[in-house]
Amino acid sequence: MLQKTRAIVLHALRYGDSSLIVHAFTEAWGRKTFILKGVRKSKKSNRSGMFQPLYLLNLDVAYRDNRDMQWIREASFMHTVPGFNQNVVKSAQALFIGEVLMKTIREEERNPDLFGFLVHSIVHFNTLEKTSPSFHIIFLFKLSRYLGFQPNNNYSDLNIFFNTDSGLFSSHPDSTDLALEKLLGKHWKACFSCDYQSADQEFNNQHTRNIFLDSLLQFYRVHHHSMKELKSLEVLRAIFS
Repeated sequence: MLQKTRAIVLHALRYGDSSLIVHAFTEAWGRKTFILKGVRKSKKSNRSGMFQPLYLLNLDVAYRDNRDMQWIREASFMHTVPGFNQNVVKSAQALFIGEVLMKTIREEERNPDLFGFLVHSIVHFNTLEKTSPSFHIIFLFKLSRYLGFQPNNNYSDLNIFFNTDSGLFSSHPDSTDLALEKLLGKHWKACFSCDYQSADQEFNNQHTRNIFLDSLLQFYRVHHHSMKELKSLEVLRAIFS
């Protein structure tokens, strides 16, 4: 039965001589795996470029409940044609975010709140005229809420250190480096009030972004067991170095 859905591309890989296997998070069914047959058959009809991480698509799907991989019959852009591949920084950020979503979004069921958050965030990202080197940091912080393990904002004059295991601020640092722990606590607190527009003011240099991203990824690893090493992280660091 042919059904329509909006979808966010997470990852795509070649299959055979001319096909693609696409992992996507859909509005109708949650995360699904799709196959596109013959999509790379010729240069003239090659549509594989539409299936890049974070591309927003409208899909016509030959959907069957008992099938592991669904068939995409037609695809079109939901929003304006993305320009990620024309900007090396945004391309690296999109690859990184797509890998995070591949590892953290597992459920095959509708999640309107998560889907709405992702569409809103990706549209904002796509329409940025100036590159935001902190976008992926605030995105991950906000995403934790929809994944069910958002930190607790109990920061106070006493509780100035953030503990990645508990997701709480405490009076005891995680390490003996007090200067680093105070700085991380300050940035964790700031994230509760940061938005995509103000993030670059908070994380205004590469050193700050690196140390906070390390703390943020450690928080993810503790609270989401599928979040192991990220292959795209090295690429992201190289782009910003």
